[in-house]
Amino acid sequence: MARLPALDGTVTLQGEGLERFSGDFGHLVSAAPRAVLRPGSVLDVQKTVAFAHRHRIPVAVNGQSGDAAAVGAAGLESHSNYGQANPRGGIAIDARGLDKVVSIRPGRAVVEAGATWAQLTDAGLKEGWVPPCLTDYLHLSVGGTLSVGGIGGAVQHYGMQVDTVEELQVVTGTGELVTASRTRDRELFEAVPAGATGQDHPVPVHRGRAGAGASHGR
Repeated sequence: MARLPALDGTVTLQGEGLERFSGDFGHLVSAAPRAVLRPGSVLDVQKTVAFAHRHRIPVAVNGQSGDAAAVGAAGLESHSNYGQANPRGGIAIDARGLDKVVSIRPGRAVVEAGATWAQLTDAGLKEGWVPPCLTDYLHLSVGGTLSVGGIGGAVQHYGMQVDTVEELQVVTGTGELVTASRTRDRELFEAVPAGATGQDHPVPVHRGRAGAGASHGR
């Protein structure tokens, strides 16, 4: 049996920690993963994806969205549908391990994929800024909504959430960390948001830098 590499975070192999990752918002596909990684660093994601690639193990990121303060960990769930974030007997990566709002400055924010739009909005409001386009429900992960485009009430003014992203850091299917933007690795940059984030595609963002349309809140 292959041994997982040394990691900064934790790996769950049994119990409730697996059950929470077996279903999603659509309630049509249910299959428990073999393991759940709660990464302690981006390097954990790289190592795990590289390990899965070598041993042909399915791997997928799962946002486990929800207001943890209100519903507790047991009330969180994947807001994907039809098993899109379910590795089906493989390794699920809990995006909540990477949930920091790294920095906020006028018109720009740097966030990790597992941070929610509620976290980003709260952090931005303290500086007098809000994201230009928000989903109606804010307790969704930034990486999760970017992977499907990100629709909100202000799309007619600012475009979809992916249209405000300037740069992404992506872990590729072989475990390589790549920075992509409109001027650097553009093909990858355009593939990851709003589409190519399934089990056979790059793991979505470590950090995304949003800008251009950020709205001033003062």
